[in-house]
Amino acid sequence: MKKYISLVFFNVCFGYAILGQTIHVFDQTEEAIIGALITISGTNENSQYITNKQGIASVDISYPYILSVQHIGFKPFQDTITSGQALFIQLLDDTQLLENVVVTGQHSAQSAKKSVYKVRTLTSERIEAQAATSIEEVLRNELNFRFSRDNATGSSNLNMLGLSGQYVKVLIDGVPLEGRSGTANAVDLSQINVLSIDRIEIVEGPMSVNYGADALGGVINVITKKSTSQKLSAQVSLHEETVGEEYSWYSKGIHSPSVNLDYRISQHYYVKLASRIRQFGGWKGDAEGRMHDWYPKLQFFQGAVLGFEKNTFQAHYRLDWVNERLDNQGPLNENNPRLDPFAIDEQYLTQRWQHQVQSDWQWKNGGIQSAVSYSDYQRNIYQYNKNFVTNQESQTIDSEQDTTRFKNFFARTTANRQLSNAWSLQAGLEFEREQGSGTRLSLGSKTISDFSLFTTAEWTYEQLKVRAGLRINQNSQFETVPTPALNLQYTKGKNIWRFGYGRGYRAPSLRELYHEFIDTNHNILGNKNLKPEYSHALNADYERNFSANLEVSISGFYNYVDNMITFFTPSAANQPTTYTNLETFQSAGGNLRTKWTKENFNLQSGFAYQGRYQVLSNDLDEIPSFLFSPEINTSAQYTFKGYQLSVFYKYTGQNKSYQLIQNGEEEVAELSSFDSYSLVDLTLSKSIQNLRLSTGIRNLANITQIGSSFSNGVHGGDGGQANIAYGRSYFLNMTYQFKQSKS
Repeated sequence: MKKYISLVFFNVCFGYAILGQTIHVFDQTEEAIIGALITISGTNENSQYITNKQGIASVDISYPYILSVQHIGFKPFQDTITSGQALFIQLLDDTQLLENVVVTGQHSAQSAKKSVYKVRTLTSERIEAQAATSIEEVLRNELNFRFSRDNATGSSNLNMLGLSGQYVKVLIDGVPLEGRSGTANAVDLSQINVLSIDRIEIVEGPMSVNYGADALGGVINVITKKSTSQKLSAQVSLHEETVGEEYSWYSKGIHSPSVNLDYRISQHYYVKLASRIRQFGGWKGDAEGRMHDWYPKLQFFQGAVLGFEKNTFQAHYRLDWVNERLDNQGPLNENNPRLDPFAIDEQYLTQRWQHQVQSDWQWKNGGIQSAVSYSDYQRNIYQYNKNFVTNQESQTIDSEQDTTRFKNFFARTTANRQLSNAWSLQAGLEFEREQGSGTRLSLGSKTISDFSLFTTAEWTYEQLKVRAGLRINQNSQFETVPTPALNLQYTKGKNIWRFGYGRGYRAPSLRELYHEFIDTNHNILGNKNLKPEYSHALNADYERNFSANLEVSISGFYNYVDNMITFFTPSAANQPTTYTNLETFQSAGGNLRTKWTKENFNLQSGFAYQGRYQVLSNDLDEIPSFLFSPEINTSAQYTFKGYQLSVFYKYTGQNKSYQLIQNGEEEVAELSSFDSYSLVDLTLSKSIQNLRLSTGIRNLANITQIGSSFSNGVHGGDGGQANIAYGRSYFLNMTYQFKQSKS
């Protein structure tokens, strides 16, 4: 048992007299373990003690005796003690004691291994191990996630299972997140405060019945931190990081201070407050003068939660506000002797308010969950002349100014009931209304709404679990079709098999219908004649625990989308890019993942192989079959003497696809590609009482750009290079945690 725990004796004394002794219990990070159960046996009678908030218990003993220490989530300790006045006991984590519990897509919270869906969970400890400052930094190391960057708007776009981000539902505590940016129809993940996250649950594959049409590729559910058992808890952190080789106080590099406060008002009420700043000083790269390859960005995150808990009822109100400013500094113009030196600069100003009210009432055989959300998202582009003699700023022509606004109201109620040991049922209704307005939407303000009814039934027979579901949707502008789904899970011993099918439907969005984005970098028009998309999705996976330390899973997926909406880029100059319906799009692939743990070492690795197939037009000859691309990832954590060393590696293979372009009077398919690249991050952490220190290196291989033959018709230019990262960077993160237990 000693190989699982280290025991240190101080002030050794001899004899068998009755003595007072202090026992200190702490974890691998040297944090005190509160509430550990200490059992002393072997004397005239057994005694039990509980460690206090310093992780200490004072005991009266007579030697020799048998000492046992237990706490949920840690491996138990037992040994015979013959002498000593102070014992220092370090307990090691035991991941086998607590099963990972998930909520995404479930009738009620349950073990991930019992779910019909393959749910991956990224915990807050995983995020801390990487010292991540954004969700993108976390997900880019995971299989089946790829990100592309729009240099003209400074935003990044997500790709999952070969599908773009508009087919991936991003949720905050189960509520859809509103936050479009640039030319994208998906959410910009960088606008989520990563420090508010308790865990991220990822479901790969169709979830259209539970979460609607844009959940064909899967769901990313960000579960935020809620109530605390402490009377008062405060966390203050500071993150300082270089951007490549660039760093200075207050300007260059990344500077991110934050404060989080949790207060237990009473037994039933609690409040949380969070504030964070993330200042990114930009990266010059190969740009000249005042210009940057990566634009400077300043973000403010503010959040508040007021919650109520009593018995089986929980409710909370959540407010999130993000304010973002992106600066595009133009080249200095001093060639005209009649004018003062000046530059044409742009600012991209983004602001989002999101209000949530959620409740959860559970009883013996069922429960009801409700959520209401309202979000107001606004993005402005302000272009101005900056005079370097007078230092004055003046607005340029009106056509270069822009305001885009989206308001979203969302309401959802689900009820679940356990009818018997074999049957459970869930039914729900959902309403969503989106209103868009601004200079980038033609013909003024536009509104689109959806009303849905959905139900799922789950049947369990011995090792077999079957879930069937149906969603009926009513769209305000398009005809709809029912979307069914079927999921199976079969468990036998250490083996788990899963299979899923989902039918999908997606109506064109307001952006795709009415987009009008024309400036020096973009020339994009919406298409009012777009047709809805229809899809089928299949996935399957096999999981086996070969031992308590080794877990292996194999999975595969296939997606078929008819009438997929995408960009159409003409080859002629000054012709607008527009949206069009592809005839067919397919993606398919497979994954192999392994997880191995032993004592204080954790290793996870995986391999993915995914392909895309496109039929761009009936007028074109048949395009060759699937174009595949590999991925490899590895993450490892090693704990020693209170330190934690973490390594994250991701290889992304060459990515190819066809683009439909106009060549004269005919349409042609052009094969384009992104080159392969590897990203490596290294982190070393140490906890000293309430202080956690982390330092490390990001992008150890110093990747900046890769070769690209994709046409940049949306942004102008002829491709050649694609920005991936801003080079090798170094960071230091300091977090101080204060806790005051209940009196």
